[in-house]
Parts: sequence; structure tokens; C-alpha cells
Amino acid sequence: MVCKAQTELCRDCNILVIAKGSERYIFLYEEAKIVETLRVFGRYASNPKLSFTEYDAAVATKDLRTEYKQKLKQIIQATYEEPVSPTKLESLSDILFDGILASQGGVQGA
Repeated sequence: MVCKAQTELCRDCNILVIAKGSERYIFLYEEAKIVETLRVFGRYASNPKLSFTEYDAAVATKDLRTEYKQKLKQIIQATYEEPVSPTKLESLSDILFDGILASQGGVQGA
């Protein structure tokens, strides 16, 4: 189970929770540090002392990317006077997301 929320503690932070049976993995991250958050997923997945798996890391990564791209799409749509086609919106959000990852020192296409 993955859930997202914003907290009063940090308005610019996001919370990602992965529930695995009785365990909870709670990630509090800033959008400006997405690459760092993705690296944490990988480190947790490679730690044999944790039950956090590569599958969990993939699910968390996909959810983070989907959430962030949705925000980018809203920004893109608000920038244009006329509606942007869904295909163009998807392409632009992919390009922007990959650019943000690159600017933070991450790998494109995460």
C-alpha cells in the first residue's frame, strides 16, 4: 500500500508510505531532492537486513514519478492559453522530469 500526504511540519514535503504486513516504510521527501529519495529506495532494497525489496523500490519510484509528473502537467497546462493535447502534455512532462533528475545529478528515465 502506498499513500501520499502533505504534512504541516513541512509544506514543501511529501510523505510516501509503503505498508508491508505489520511494517511501515515512511519516506518524507522534498521535491527538490527527488534523486536523493530515489537513491534511498535503492539502498533500502539492497539492504539484506530490511524486507524492502527491489519490487518495493520500483513501486515507490513509479508512484513518486507519477505524482511529480502530475504536478508538472498542471504547471504546463496553466502556462498555455489553449488546452494542450494529452500526448504533448505527457511528452513535455517526461522531458521536464528527466531534466529535473539530470539537474539533481540523477539518471534520466528513472
